[in-house]
Amino acid sequence: MPVPNDLTLEAQHVFIDVTDANGIIRNMPSFVIRTDQASIIALEPGASVTERARVFWSSNGFAFEKPGHFVVEVRVLWSIAGIPVGVKSAQHVWVNFPQTQLDNDAAAELLHPEVGKYVALGGDANHLPEAVVRLSRVMGVSEETDDRAAPRAAGRTATERPKALRGFKDLVLPGQRVERSRGPVRAPEDVPVSVASAVEKRGSGGRAAAAHASGGGGNSGKSTRNRTR
Repeated sequence: MPVPNDLTLEAQHVFIDVTDANGIIRNMPSFVIRTDQASIIALEPGASVTERARVFWSSNGFAFEKPGHFVVEVRVLWSIAGIPVGVKSAQHVWVNFPQTQLDNDAAAELLHPEVGKYVALGGDANHLPEAVVRLSRVMGVSEETDDRAAPRAAGRTATERPKALRGFKDLVLPGQRVERSRGPVRAPEDVPVSVASAVEKRGSGGRAAAAHASGGGGNSGKSTRNRTR
């Protein structure tokens, strides 16, 4: 079965919508477009294509601006011989209020468009000074000097940092060294998307393949806990 080989948001086959408790839908388009590696491949029986995305900020704003109930829907769209094909799935998400003053202060710092851009770019975006300053404050990062008077970054330990930073795992944050080559954004536990071998053509009554999305911020009987952004 022909399917997209690249399910990152940047490849433009995957689309995410976030619906709040008032029924307001917010589309979360990719801040970066990268389609040069995207193509259609033949999916063997029993095989799947899987990808993850971080749901935090887009050019339409933040996904979860306030506590409450949200629905995160993921759609995968492509075409076969000119015929539109797609799969979709949705996940209920509950976002909690900040539990401590540290978390409350962190939310005020992180819910800023420059921080959103920093995260959308995969981190290590030091050309965004406002984001660097805000993230440094949240992380408790300050510049110190060692015995040789060389500057170095120092800050809170992982256990001392606000819980919100758990959603920034795998990002290169201020004060951290880049020890690996930059690549497509990878965000464990955010929005897994998979396409199985069965697909559904639009307008037909066939069975759809499974496309799974998990959002963040809370939990319930059928929800999957996630770290968000």
